[in-house]
Amino acid sequence: MRKVYYGRISTDDQTLDSQIDDAAKQGIERDDCYVETASGFRTKPEDREQWRHAMTALKRGGVLYVRWIDRISRDMDVASKTLREFMERGVSVHCTLTGLVFDATLKQPLDKAMRNGMIEFMAAMGHADYLNRREMQARGIEAALKRQPEKYAGRERVHDYKAIREWRAENGTAGKPASIAQTAAHFGIGTSTVKRALLDSATSV
Repeated sequence: MRKVYYGRISTDDQTLDSQIDDAAKQGIERDDCYVETASGFRTKPEDREQWRHAMTALKRGGVLYVRWIDRISRDMDVASKTLREFMERGVSVHCTLTGLVFDATLKQPLDKAMRNGMIEFMAAMGHADYLNRREMQARGIEAALKRQPEKYAGRERVHDYKAIREWRAENGTAGKPASIAQTAAHFGIGTSTVKRALLDSATSV
């Protein structure tokens, strides 16, 4: 039975090394380890290149290994739908962080009902964790602004955010924009500046 590992990080300033090491610990060959940088909430699994490769590898069945369910998606509905589809296809899912297994080979109705209930619960937990992290981040920023308003106010913008966004949109591959890291390297700026340029676009709409 083929074993495939899928790993994901959300931003270019994170690292995939721990998930690649995790795959090796599970005895999974590097060629069967698919990792990438993509949002777990805003980007659906089917819109991610390495996810599609992983699904191709599992088209005849097998076992999918992930560090945790939120690597598949942080959106509750998407995560639960994807996992249910795996169960129907006969693809079991192993979460290496805790050893939790969603077994696609179960036959008894009660066993399947308990498994499916756990799928819904864990998908909801991943979604809640994402929302909580966003709220805590927003509160942290708000608190920092209150403590040191002079540190964040009145600073003149040095970079042309519009130019940064336009270059990123025009210099990607396969219909996708250039990565944040590539854009930062082109302009000789930090990845945080690129992110601010993208956020500026979103908040000005």
